[in-house]
Amino acid sequence: MFVKKHAKASLLVLLVLMFSAFAAACGEDTIETLEVIKEVTKEVEVPVEVIKEVVKEVEVEKIVEKIVEVAPTKEKREIVFGGLNWDSALVQNGVARYIVEHGYGYPTSQIEGSALPLFQGLRKGDVDLTMEIWLPNQDTAWNEAVKAGEVIPVGKSLEDNWQSSFLIPQYMQDANPELDSIEDLKEDKFKSLFEQEGGKVVLLGCIAGWGCRTMQEGDETGPGQIVGMGLEDHVVLRDPGTAGALAAAIEAAFAKEDPILFYYWGPTALAHQLAT
Repeated sequence: MFVKKHAKASLLVLLVLMFSAFAAACGEDTIETLEVIKEVTKEVEVPVEVIKEVVKEVEVEKIVEKIVEVAPTKEKREIVFGGLNWDSALVQNGVARYIVEHGYGYPTSQIEGSALPLFQGLRKGDVDLTMEIWLPNQDTAWNEAVKAGEVIPVGKSLEDNWQSSFLIPQYMQDANPELDSIEDLKEDKFKSLFEQEGGKVVLLGCIAGWGCRTMQEGDETGPGQIVGMGLEDHVVLRDPGTAGALAAAIEAAFAKEDPILFYYWGPTALAHQLAT
């Protein structure tokens, strides 16, 4: 029993001492502050920069050298034109030669001459190209050459072209309205209007070597216009010598309004200028 009482007394004394110490502490003027550092874990959202790597396909051009054997460039041969000796043919040759030289790169030349010899050169291959073939002046030779495969027609270079062996000036027609047929040349009253040679009307006609010369006077294939039309006793053919001389004689007659029977063709500058 003593032990228990002693223990209770001891516990009581201890509590009194603790209370006294607490009271004494509270009674002091100085308050001591204790800093307590507490570690706190805080979750913070941090922006993250995401770099995306893009793979770019790059086309690589591969140059492959290849050795090719090229045949040496052949020299272009010269193209030979038929140099017909009248205005329209000369103009067409000039245009065609320029195109062949500057457009196709071929050198050109031309052989001067009249229709028949140049056509024979075309048939033989001495001439490569002729810009004008007047038909029916060369019908027989032309048809033979085409049939034999010696020449190839490639198209028309002139449109509305014409030719006539028996032309008179308009002023003669106006003064003599009844003079309107080849048959009238057989009558003396009309024959007397023209220059005559041996009692026949002078026809200033085609030059030797022109296709129309055969058309007028004929050849081994048949008679020409003069004989075929029954004019051999009324008309005589006179060769002017050159195309220039033919044109000059026609212009001189027109200037003086002299009577004249002549051959000419168109389209030409002279035919355009003169009224026939």
